[in-house]
Formats: sequence, C-alpha cells, structure tokens
Amino acid sequence: MPRGRKPKVPRPSDLIVQQPKATIKQTVKAKEIVQTIIDSGEYDIHENKVYDTPLLVDPEVAIGFTSLSQNVKDAILEERVKQDFTDWDVKINDKIEYFDPTLSYELTGYRPVDEVRGLDFDPTWFTPSKDTKLRTGKYCTDSGKRYTDFWKEEFRRCNNGYISHGYRITGDNYFFLNYYRLKDVADVEVAGKGRITGFPSFYSKQYEYFHYIDVCEHLKKDIIALKSRGVGFSEIGACLGVRMYSTVRESRVIYSAYTDRFLDDVLDKCWEQLEFLNTDTEGGMRHLRQKYNSQLHKKASMLNKQSEESGFKSEIVGIVADLPRKLRGGRGDRVFNFKGHMGLIAGKPWELNILNLVSNN
Repeated sequence: MPRGRKPKVPRPSDLIVQQPKATIKQTVKAKEIVQTIIDSGEYDIHENKVYDTPLLVDPEVAIGFTSLSQNVKDAILEERVKQDFTDWDVKINDKIEYFDPTLSYELTGYRPVDEVRGLDFDPTWFTPSKDTKLRTGKYCTDSGKRYTDFWKEEFRRCNNGYISHGYRITGDNYFFLNYYRLKDVADVEVAGKGRITGFPSFYSKQYEYFHYIDVCEHLKKDIIALKSRGVGFSEIGACLGVRMYSTVRESRVIYSAYTDRFLDDVLDKCWEQLEFLNTDTEGGMRHLRQKYNSQLHKKASMLNKQSEESGFKSEIVGIVADLPRKLRGGRGDRVFNFKGHMGLIAGKPWELNILNLVSNN
C-alpha cells in the first residue's frame, strides 16, 4: 500500500448484494406462474409441492416475484381464498343415500352446473393442456426439469382431479377433456365424407356422471348405469379404463361382455386411445407393451434379455363372459360388465352397464 494512503473501509451498503431490478417481462412472467399455481388448487405459493417452488428455483421468475408489492401478493392469496367454496349442501361427514346432482357435495367437491346453477362456470378453466396441444401441436414444449414437472402435475390432475375458481372436476373428467380423442359427429356437413377425430366438448351431464363415479369410489359402492345408445357414455367407459392404465402404476382394469361384438366395441376404443397417447404426448404417457399386447390383453411393461418384467405394469384385460364362471377370479381395480341391449324405451335402444370397484370385487 502506498505510504500515506489510508486503507479503504468498506461501507455497510457495499457489503449488501444488490438484487437485480426486475424487468416488466419478468414481473409479468411471475404473475402468470402465480396464477397457474392458484388455478391448480394449491394453497401455499412458497411451498407448492406440485411445481417444486418455481418462484424460488427459476431466477427469472423469482426476480419478477420480488418486484411485486406486498399488497399485490396479499391480494393474490386473498383471491385464492375467495375462490374456495364452503357452503356445501352435503357436508363431508353427512350420510349419502343417493347422488342428487342438484346438491353440492363436499366429499368430491361437486357443485351443480345447469340452467340455474353454476352460471359462472367456464369449461376452458379445465382444458389448459388440450388448448396447448391444439395451439402448438404439443402438450409440453419444454425439456429437462420443466418437462418432468409438467407431466408430474398432469398425472396428479388425472389421478386426483383439478380445482379452479371454486369448482372441481374429477381426475377421470380431466383426462377425458384433455387426453381422450373421439369422432366428431356434430360438425359433419355431408354424409359419407368421414369424421374428424378431436377432443370431447364439455357437457354438464357428463360432469355429473364423473362426480357420481367419484362419490361411489369414496363410499366404496359399485356403479350401475342404464343408458341410451349413441350418447357418448361408452366412450366414457373406455376412458375410465385408459386413464387408470395410463396414470396408475400396477393397476388392472377388466372389461367383460357376453359376446365378442360388445367387448370388441369398447376394447377398440381403448386401444385407439393407447396409440394416441403413445405417439402424441411427447413420451409423457407412452408405455411400452412387450409382454402382453394382444386384442384382449395389453400390459405396460418391458422385458430384459432374461425375460424378466419391469416397468409401469398397468394392464387392461378383456373377457368374453358368455358364462358367469368365466369371470371367476377376475379381480381388478375397475371391472366393467357390459350387459348390452336391454330393449326400447321411448323408441330408443338402451343398455345396462355395471362397474365394480376394487373394494367390492
């Protein structure tokens, strides 16, 4: 040090690491991430299990979030509380003798959506993945950790349901709207020109039916449905098996009918969906089928050189049950029994379908 020069004493402000000032783009991005977390139904922004606290992990978003005033942060959290619905007609501990779609149920988060109730309901709240797929051609355009987090969250929504703006749809309903494909018969202009395959539209009666299934699962009850033909409920039946196969490890779904024709109808729908999920989800819901991959049995698993099995190990099995004994020992997480044509009601053919749940099999 040169003679006569005093050593420089650092000022307190020099010891503080200055946070970079957030740009408008970073602040907007932070708000978008916060809103995404709010719509997911998660409560604590700073301890969000699903997104692995992206506000703290992603430097760009973290900078944007620190720029938000405390009033804005409080308002965001307060909005989450406002969106929560608490005035349930049937409380979680109330006895449920039957499902009344005009009442709200705390057990599954069901709220009526019809001509007089749920008029603020917007189906687009529950189709973010479908909308991204239609807009970009992909479900997820990210890679690395963001890719993993995206599919982790999608599996959670498909298994546990999705809450937004105080409404909840079941996991099966979320999967049906975002990952199931069916033929569009509404927009056919000329007969014989073929039908376009697309995503289902939202229908309140289907929303009710999915919640009815969810109620039965919570109460450990089996399900019986008498339905008209051609109203889309066989597609829902296929979706209930495909969703479990795709998102629940080691699950087993059984479809049965007393003739090949009735069984093939639903299995063909299932296999078509599995091909779509294998080829069009960027690997997110892709499952190899190396051990069982026949018309009546498909299993998500791999075989090594020693023929040892590993992998997701979920499966869908079809059984032609022309004799009752053929179903003996047929246990699964969901067992569907398609009884087929039951006669004409009001001039329309009706079918009887039964869904046995794991607790009663």
